[in-house]
Amino acid sequence: MTALLDRARAHWAESRSGKVEIAEWGVTVHYNAMTLREHNVFEQDYANDPTLAIAKLVQARSLDDKGKRFFDDDLSTTTGLRDDTDPQILLKLATHMRGQASEKQAAKN
Repeated sequence: MTALLDRARAHWAESRSGKVEIAEWGVTVHYNAMTLREHNVFEQDYANDPTLAIAKLVQARSLDDKGKRFFDDDLSTTTGLRDDTDPQILLKLATHMRGQASEKQAAKN
C-alpha cells in the first residue's frame, strides 16, 4: 500500500460523515456519504426506478446521532417513504447522502 493511498483513506474516513437538519420532521439525520462503488449501484437502481432508489437510499442511510438507523429494511417502510412522505424532503436527504463529502471539500477550497 502506498503512503498516498493511506492518506486518501484517512481523509475519506474523516470526511464522509454528514448530517442534515429536517425541521419538518423535527430531527437531524446523520449519514455516511456514498463510496464510488455505492454511487455506481445507486445510479443503476436510479436508472431503473428513481423513486424506489431514492426511498431505499434514505431508508438505508438515515441515522440518529448515535449511529442507529431510523428506518428498518421492511418493504412496507420503503413503500411508506416512497408513497406517503414529502418527496422534496427525500430528495434533499438523497442529495446530501450522495454528495456531502464533495460539498464539504468544495467549501474548504
